[in-house]
Amino acid sequence: MKKGICLIIAATIALGLSAQRSLDFASKFMQKYKDSTFVTCITVSPKMMEQIAKRTEQNKKEETGHIIQVISKLKSARIITADNHCNDCYRTAESLLKRNRQRFGHSQSYNSEHAHGTFYTRKNKKGSIIELVMLHEDKKTDRLTIVNLTGNIDNEFMDGLIKAFGERGLKP
Repeated sequence: MKKGICLIIAATIALGLSAQRSLDFASKFMQKYKDSTFVTCITVSPKMMEQIAKRTEQNKKEETGHIIQVISKLKSARIITADNHCNDCYRTAESLLKRNRQRFGHSQSYNSEHAHGTFYTRKNKKGSIIELVMLHEDKKTDRLTIVNLTGNIDNEFMDGLIKAFGERGLKP
C-alpha cells in the first residue's frame, strides 16, 4: 500500500515537472539561435503584464480600451527580433511551427507590398487558445519580428488584438 502511494506521488511530481519544462515557441526558437548576435528576445513577465494593465487602466481612454482587454488576459509576452538573415529566420520559425502540427495550428496570414506574416495558435485539451505566435517580416527593412503570447486567448482577445493592431495598419 505504501509503495503504491509513493508511486502515485512520484508520478504526480514527474508529471508536474514535465509540464513545467514545456517550452513556449520563443524558447524553442531561441535555442536554435542561442549563439547568434543578430537575434534578440525580450520577455515581459506576468508581473510586468500586471503593472502595464494597471498603468493603462489608470490612464484609461477610449482608444486604449481594447489594449487594456488584451493585456489583462495575457500571462506573458516574448518578442524576438532579427535584423539580418530575416528570410532565413522566418523560414526557420515557420518550419519549427509546422513540424509541431500537433501543438500549433495555422490561424491566419497576411501579405502586403512591404511585409507579410502568419498567426499560429496552440490550444489546450478543451480547445481554448493558450498560446499565439505572430510572425512578421518587413521586406523593406529586412527585419523579422516574432511575438509569442501566452494566456487566456479567446475570441474576444483575438478581436481586440486584431482591432488594436488593425487600427495601426496591420490587417491579417
